[in-house]
Amino acid sequence: MPSLSSHANVFETCLQILARRGYELSFQWPEEDEESHGAFTAARDGFSFLADNPIELLGLVAVHDEVRPTTQEPYWWSAKTDASCVWDRLRDEATAREEARHAELEALRASDGSAWERAVRAAFEEGGDLRNAATLLRGDEGRAAAAAGGPRLADLRRQS
Repeated sequence: MPSLSSHANVFETCLQILARRGYELSFQWPEEDEESHGAFTAARDGFSFLADNPIELLGLVAVHDEVRPTTQEPYWWSAKTDASCVWDRLRDEATAREEARHAELEALRASDGSAWERAVRAAFEEGGDLRNAATLLRGDEGRAAAAAGGPRLADLRRQS
């Protein structure tokens, strides 16, 4: 379990950090026809930041504080970005973990069907539905549905 996660109960902390750093803060309610929850802004020293929530707002300000631009140049936030793509690496690593977990479950299914069934049932019981079970099984909903596809797990399909 993470020490801290993105949740509304962290909003006030982020706003207070931004205020202590000298940012002028504001909030704007969404237009009636918008699906958003509103917009948060922070401004200081000629730079302004807009985000859907205070956590994102603090992240954008952190980019500014790291890069320390002196002028409003296009794409100023990428000034300290090097050639390696961390986002690509993280996605590749996540994909490899998901594929390994899927292979592990398939190997368990082949070697010990009862243990595999217990693992799938536990994921459905803990998750409560197909989407959450898929997360717990470290795969997509299609794989979770396929896992519940056999006659031994027909009851799980009725629950989802």
